[in-house]
Amino acid sequence: MLGIYNSAEGKTLEFNPLREQVESVLHYLGLHLDYHDIAQGLPAADKMADYRGVLIWLESPELRGVEAYWSWLREQLRTGQRVILLNDVGPIFDAETRRRVSLSTINGALSLMGLRAGENYSSLPLDIELVHKLPEMVEFERKLVFELTHFREVRSTSPRNQVFLQLRMKSSDALADAVVLAPNGGYIGESYMRHMDPETFKRQWRIDPFAFFSRALDVENSPRPDCTTLNGNRIYYSHIDGDGLLNLSLTDQNSSSAEVVIEKILEVYPDLPFTVSVIVTEVEMATLGSKESMALARRAFRLPNVEPASHTYSHPLVWNRDLAFDYEISQYLYDMDNARISGKGLLAWPVENYEYDPEKEVVWTCKYIEENLLPPGKKCGILLWSGNCLPDEETLALCARAGLQNMNGGDSRFDGDFPSYSNVAPLYRQVGQQFQIHSSNSNENTYTNLWSGPYGAYQTVLQTFQNTETPRRILPINVYYHFYSGERQAALLALKRVYEWAVGQREEIFPLYASRFIDVVHGFISTGIDRLDDRTWRVSDNGQCRTIRFDDCSLYPDLDRSRGILGFRHYQGCLYVSLDDSADHLIALAATPPQQPHLVQATADVLDLTIDSANIIRFRSDALAQATFAWANLLPRTDFAVRIEATSGETVQTVRTDADGKLRFTVPLRGPATLSISPASGEGGD
Repeated sequence: MLGIYNSAEGKTLEFNPLREQVESVLHYLGLHLDYHDIAQGLPAADKMADYRGVLIWLESPELRGVEAYWSWLREQLRTGQRVILLNDVGPIFDAETRRRVSLSTINGALSLMGLRAGENYSSLPLDIELVHKLPEMVEFERKLVFELTHFREVRSTSPRNQVFLQLRMKSSDALADAVVLAPNGGYIGESYMRHMDPETFKRQWRIDPFAFFSRALDVENSPRPDCTTLNGNRIYYSHIDGDGLLNLSLTDQNSSSAEVVIEKILEVYPDLPFTVSVIVTEVEMATLGSKESMALARRAFRLPNVEPASHTYSHPLVWNRDLAFDYEISQYLYDMDNARISGKGLLAWPVENYEYDPEKEVVWTCKYIEENLLPPGKKCGILLWSGNCLPDEETLALCARAGLQNMNGGDSRFDGDFPSYSNVAPLYRQVGQQFQIHSSNSNENTYTNLWSGPYGAYQTVLQTFQNTETPRRILPINVYYHFYSGERQAALLALKRVYEWAVGQREEIFPLYASRFIDVVHGFISTGIDRLDDRTWRVSDNGQCRTIRFDDCSLYPDLDRSRGILGFRHYQGCLYVSLDDSADHLIALAATPPQQPHLVQATADVLDLTIDSANIIRFRSDALAQATFAWANLLPRTDFAVRIEATSGETVQTVRTDADGKLRFTVPLRGPATLSISPASGEGGD
């Protein structure tokens, strides 16, 4: 998909309504969104062939070269490109000459969508009344009562179009179709796409974006790579930014915040994976570090359930001042006594004789951590962005060239304070040829008003976990915070409540390190899906993204015709297909359920799966402490022997299938092992 914005309106690649509002929905639908700044000219014709459709969100009625824009739009529609016009029909004045484009020019393009624009316009709510609405489409998160604020005379002229919202302008008796789906796209009038509070700037959807965009882009029945799920279970990961390592903890006033987090969290939950980072200036003896900070970092990194990461050298608050607003920089300088401008950056830590150096912040810090803080066998391969989390392309390329992964930014929330899918961030940010992977949830800093209280507010993240699971699973579970959460008793109790909730979901989650989730997102980006017929698709280049989702689907994988599939699960109306670790996958769907044994759910990997003619199942797996597996289509009411072969030895346990032939079992699994499942005796069934 191509998204068009206008920097002449004050928008940027990072801050424009398509990125803020739409991109995360497109990611859920399995689509990518590239951006084009129309202030730099119209997209080249050869570029347009690469896209499934164009989304246009222009807020100003003015555009330089407006006549050329409407000619270009008409050509896109004429050649079969899908077009979605958002927040209004489009610009009508030339920004240089102030000349108004003719209605015949506008309608020359709109007519190809079965639309026609007229002269009538009003922004007087008392002059606008409702004629018709389909509430499930146009009142998704917010009612229209007393909020009919704009009227633009645009009418649907095609019987193939579907009108979801129709208004009347009382003073002229003109009608407007404000939300329309066309066979080749759609149109949403001004203020009927979303609501934005004029004081808080909090946003809510008016339209149902999942229904509208899937239909407008004709992807309702298409398979989607999914970054929320592995082996039928919801992905779970947790990562810690290094801030506050040495803060004095008020929980006992004898320990640092990091000590408290290590003792009360990391060591208490040995079966959960953690990605833990440090700010190198806080541990390096030559700068602000000490023997105590070095010892703390080493203690954390020694834990078998901890993956090491860097949270930079000097904690840049702004990575490139060209990508930050002036008020943002001023606010940082006002709020933080130690903050200082250095080169292109704005740094949090005043390191003597240090000038901002992105390579030192990124590459050098990971190398320092490896050489000075890690036990043998561990590597530091992740950079967790700091501050405004907006690295430029050059800095992201430093990561890529050094073989480092990167994460942070995004700050998704969906709770009582932010009650909308509008606040769910995209999976990633693309800058040129580079990708920044976003964390999946916000951290305690946003919940506690920038760590000013209430300090126990991070437990509110549970609302986001629940709202992004039901009625649709749109995000993984991501427990994300800083070491300074160990400073306050209320914050520590909030963390414990969140982790206990996660433990309570043990059989429904797939725990992994942040590095693995980053790989999942890169797999999403690279996945190719080729449609072979109405019910068959080839999936390639998916990497670690091993789930394909079909929405509103009651079909089943045909395991005889499919290839590279571990199994599947129907959940909340969706079909989640679990792929194996091979390079080639074929998904064929059928109306009837398969009879072969297959995986339904697992909390750990199922690798190198084989099922022989006697239905004996063998596979490899790995976990920190234990793993739960659920299989279907085995012999009903039969005892099965589950054999685990690990470096520590061999164990066998007997588990019985239910009346439907489903087998669920939990086994101790500390590290890699090979498992086999076979009938405990030659007899099957009661």
